[in-house]
Formats: sequence, C-alpha cells, structure tokens
Amino acid sequence: MFFKVSSLLALALAGSALATPVTRSDALKVELSGAESVTSIDDVKITAAITNTGAEAVKVLKYGTIFDAELPTRSFTVTKDDQDVAFTGIKMTVSIPDLDDSAFATIAAGETITVEHAVGSLFDFEAAGEGAYSFQPMTTFLVANGDDLSPAAEMLKTENSSSRTLSCVDTYGACTSGVIAYTLIATTNIYFCPIFFQEVPQSYLCTGQTTVASRNVRGGTVLHELTHAVGGTDDVTYGCSADQALSDANSYANADNYNCFSTQVFANQC
Repeated sequence: MFFKVSSLLALALAGSALATPVTRSDALKVELSGAESVTSIDDVKITAAITNTGAEAVKVLKYGTIFDAELPTRSFTVTKDDQDVAFTGIKMTVSIPDLDDSAFATIAAGETITVEHAVGSLFDFEAAGEGAYSFQPMTTFLVANGDDLSPAAEMLKTENSSSRTLSCVDTYGACTSGVIAYTLIATTNIYFCPIFFQEVPQSYLCTGQTTVASRNVRGGTVLHELTHAVGGTDDVTYGCSADQALSDANSYANADNYNCFSTQVFANQC
C-alpha cells in the first residue's frame, strides 16, 4: 500500500504553539519531517522537532500531545482528502495531583527536543486506503467556557452497546504516572488503573469529604471515559477551572468537562 505525506506539511505547521493544560505558552514551535512516501503501514513514522523560542523554560504535560511517543495516545490529527482518518489508540483520564515528572517534558529556553512517532498502528490507514495523507500535530491545550454539554450527553443517553469491556487489568501498559483510566478507541473498551480504586463515591461530595475541583469521584471518571468511548470526545485539557475557560466548541469536545459538570450537578443537589 502506498502512502504519501503532503510536501507542504512543514510549511503549514510553521508557528504551531504548545501549551500546558493550565497555562498557554506561545513560545513552542513545531516542525515535522518524514518520508514523502512509504510502502508499508509500519513505515509511517513522523519526527517532530519542538523548539522553545521563549526566554524561560517550559514544562508541558506529554499525554495526548506531540511530546508523547511512548503511550499510544493521539499526537496527530491525520486526514486524507480532507477527511479524518480514524484514530485507534487510547484516550485517558489523569489525576493532576498524582502526576510526577515522568509525565512532563521540560524544554529550556532555546532548546529543541526531537520526538519520533511510529503512527502506523494508531490510525486506520488500511480502511482509508492508499493516497496522500496530512499530519497535523496535537499542539495546543486551548482555554475557553462550557455549560452546554448536550452533544456527547445525548450520545450517551441513546447508546446501547452490549459488548464493551470494563477492565481492571492494564492490558496496554498505559497506567503510568497520574493515569486514572483509559479507553481503547478501536474497541471502546475501558481500562481502570490503580488510582481509580483510590477515588471516592459521589456521596463524598455531600459530606464535604471531597470537592468537585478535586476530580476524584469514581462516577465522574467513568463518565469521562464513556464520553471517549461513545461520544468521541478528546482530552483538550484537564482540571475544572481550565475546563470552564474553554470555548463552546472545545467544551463539547473535552471529556473532562462532562466529569466536572456532572459532579457539580450532583453536588448542587446535596
């Protein structure tokens, strides 16, 4: 099978910016490189060079960004003929207090970090067929506002799959620093990590033993992952205050908004 990456890709990506989940940083610039054509899905590899053009070091959460080449998270949006190619890897929930330095990338001022991505197994190239593909890196955690959660909520209400697996076994080795749970998009199966079993029931919201902002209610985590499985949400950002700052479009798309919104609704009824 023949794959061709647009030769305009590097030019189109000039000026792309990265940010942390809480604070935006326009100092990080991304350039992509890779073979113009390949003959095997296994050979679809993209190299990202990320440069900190600012005057200070920047610390960025790697999960689900161009920095993450270790876990099968979504580092790119891939299109063919202006149509998205289906992502088949994992999307996850993270506990911000449980993150350690291994979950972050720190880039000194003026430094360039190079990350190589093998993306052949993370997108359904086989179904998309041969042709020209464009790769857009996942480079920005946007900030905006979100009260209307109807699109994914409606999908959850009408979903009736009888074959989804909920597992406490880390089948794909993704239970790394701060990861509470993850969803394998190809199957919509959900996998719970050890941190999940340290979370609390929603009744704790009424007794004052936890808060909405703590994001440690088991029901909220399950809903977060179900929106990945059923509603096609992404992980735009984490943390209730960051979620509330998202634009309407990004609020619809961000799984953590549903977590924070649902736990707030429950807390309001205590």
